[in-house]
Amino acid sequence: MKAPSHRRRFLAGLAAALAIGVGGSWLLLRGAHGAVAEDIRARQAIVSTLALADLVERAGDEGVKTRTLVSAWQKQQPSRDEARVLVLEGIQLVASTAERDRGEKSAPRRLAKEEKPLFDAGQRLRGAVASNLEGGASKPEIEIVERAGRALEVSVPLQRGNDVIGLVQVVTTRAAPPQDLRLPTLALSLLLPLGVLWLVGRQLGERRG
Repeated sequence: MKAPSHRRRFLAGLAAALAIGVGGSWLLLRGAHGAVAEDIRARQAIVSTLALADLVERAGDEGVKTRTLVSAWQKQQPSRDEARVLVLEGIQLVASTAERDRGEKSAPRRLAKEEKPLFDAGQRLRGAVASNLEGGASKPEIEIVERAGRALEVSVPLQRGNDVIGLVQVVTTRAAPPQDLRLPTLALSLLLPLGVLWLVGRQLGERRG
């Protein structure tokens, strides 16, 4: 009966150990990189929304100027991104670049019944800002929700002084930054040790040493 090959046993053991160790580490690192990339994407969306809200606040109560600013903002964004500006008094949509707000539904106009979630978001933000000013339990003054197709919907308060008069809502489809996890590096981490042991094994033959 032929004796078992020590060389093959060592190679098989090393291959299994590398697959578990290196492969598991790579998957963990990939998950961590993905989480960081999503965090960067969310922060970029928040910064963009806050910047637009600041511009709208500087425009004051001039609806035409607000719509001009929102339209200019849209030209600097990916085509599928959209922005909406709501004023709570009168429940007025004063500006929008959303596809659904065109034609008869173009801003300025009063919100429809089915658009109540937009009004509710404005009320929540108003309540959060008021609560934080009064020193109550800290509440988030920014709402961020992931929508279909991995789009991010960011809502921030529109303020006049300390008073919340509405909200600015941006939906962005901007992709997360690419993950820099090179597969050739993973392949080398797996194959290089196996190659070295195989070459050493050829020199040693089947000797245990």
